[in-house]
Amino acid sequence: MTTQVAQEIEIATPRPGRPKKVGNVRVRFVQSRGEVKLADVGLRQFLDALRHIKRLPDTSPATALLRLREQLKQLPEVDKKRLVRLAQDYNPATRALLGALLEGLGENKLAAKLQASLNPLTTYKLGLSDLVLPNRAKWRIQ
Repeated sequence: MTTQVAQEIEIATPRPGRPKKVGNVRVRFVQSRGEVKLADVGLRQFLDALRHIKRLPDTSPATALLRLREQLKQLPEVDKKRLVRLAQDYNPATRALLGALLEGLGENKLAAKLQASLNPLTTYKLGLSDLVLPNRAKWRIQ
């Protein structure tokens, strides 16, 4: 998402570990969400970018979302379906954001699966406008 060198790296492992410092880079070991397969690494990176949309360095959430939308548009149908399955292991805000993006691309069946997994009373404060995400109100994204 950026050309900046990260000062912190997250590595998904079966069990969480203690953070380590390698030079000027802090390495955090976080517990993986579900089973991690090599073929899913790119899709999980996409979901992690959605999950951390407010914390991505050197970009705004709106700019990052536009880039992610373009990446999602390029994915084949089978990868989009896999992305929806993997998203079930992520937090509700990530699922709502992915659902809104998929719906905006006309993937209504996939978006409906994500919407069914969300609490209808919860709102997600992500700092996105209607210009970037026109259907954000339907997904209760603020």
